[in-house]
Amino acid sequence: MTMRVLLALVLLLSCCHERAGGSPPAPSPDYDTSCQHDWQCTPAPSCCVAPCSSNVINEREAARAKKEFACDPDEHCPVAGGCPTFAYLCVRNQCALVLSDSPDFRQRDLPPPL
Repeated sequence: MTMRVLLALVLLLSCCHERAGGSPPAPSPDYDTSCQHDWQCTPAPSCCVAPCSSNVINEREAARAKKEFACDPDEHCPVAGGCPTFAYLCVRNQCALVLSDSPDFRQRDLPPPL
């Protein structure tokens, strides 16, 4: 049994390799994560599609983050499972991933109609 677990772990770790410069970069801490409304919050760019991302930035930073973000085309992304119900919300004036079991979870506010 232990050998199977070890083999599974080795296979899981070998399915993804690091880029020449290391792991895919997390969003720079200098991206603005402040907010006043939920609709200002968006997940930061990522090389691998994820069911939910805890790297949440203000939407006005999205274009800059995409421009600065680079992915290795040979990178293999792990196949991830699902994510519990979540929302990208403005919580205490900071963009955040909020899971449904959090006291901060609520329906996401929509921008006013134009």
